[in-house]
Amino acid sequence: PTALIVNTDPMIPLTLSAPKLEWARFSMDGQSITVMFNTFTVRGALPIDNNGDLIPDDIDWTAQHLGSRDCSDMFNRRTATLLGTADDPNGAICEWTSGRSIKITLRGNFRIQVDDEIILKDLTVYAYRQDGNEWSMASSGSVKVGLPDPLQNPVIVITAPKSVELCSAAEVSASKSYHTGGAPQYTWSLRSVVCKVFEEDPGVTASIRVLLTDSSFGGIRAPASGVDGFIFGRKDLQSGC
Repeated sequence: PTALIVNTDPMIPLTLSAPKLEWARFSMDGQSITVMFNTFTVRGALPIDNNGDLIPDDIDWTAQHLGSRDCSDMFNRRTATLLGTADDPNGAICEWTSGRSIKITLRGNFRIQVDDEIILKDLTVYAYRQDGNEWSMASSGSVKVGLPDPLQNPVIVITAPKSVELCSAAEVSASKSYHTGGAPQYTWSLRSVVCKVFEEDPGVTASIRVLLTDSSFGGIRAPASGVDGFIFGRKDLQSGC
């Protein structure tokens, strides 16, 4: 004997292709990630089934993601946990910048890195065409975060006084550097000492090297990154050198 298996559920006329994640990339300053889809979406607006026949009858525009919001509205729990919450100073904020793109603004000591995976939240992102009430299936899937494109070389800008008045402090800073990816690692070193009047004082030179080491990546001031600047105190520099 044979049996014929028949699906009696109606076919859902979803004529549009589901949006697909195209790419996700860090910005050049490392402070945001752009997530791009291959087609326009309705930014979180949802289909409405008025009669339970599984066929979308209308669209719920009130569900649309307007303005900055918690990233858990767009991405799954694992990704949202990686990005952090909007009410956390170190958490990310997400916002649709167009029907095709989401901007993830990173804040504080963010954890997401290149090659980490961003996964969409289920039943959240759709394509929709009002003329004919055409819908797509919900978008799904993931994409790995890539480097900026184009990837530009860092530009290092050091500011420091050319000369220092006797018994005055002096600030050295790299804070105006750019294209650093948002999380640069600083290493400071002393190349040489030239004295025009007196002989070099080895004790002063050693103290300067300690300050530079402490201010560098792996140093005691900021082990994970180093600092972008420091100040020589009034007695830290040798007169005439």
